[in-house]
Amino acid sequence: MEYSIFIFLALTCVLFMGQSCLAAPSADDLAKFGEMERSIKELTSSIGHEWSYYRL
Repeated sequence: MEYSIFIFLALTCVLFMGQSCLAAPSADDLAKFGEMERSIKELTSSIGHEWSYYRL
């Protein structure tokens, strides 16, 4: 009886891991995310650079 519980838990874990693999983002989405991250870094650095003039 105990073995059936462990088999059920193992199959449940495999099912959840399979769903997370199917939900992984595509390479195109990852490239867009990288581009967006670079744009945000550029914006924050330019804003920080402009605010440094006002601190004088």
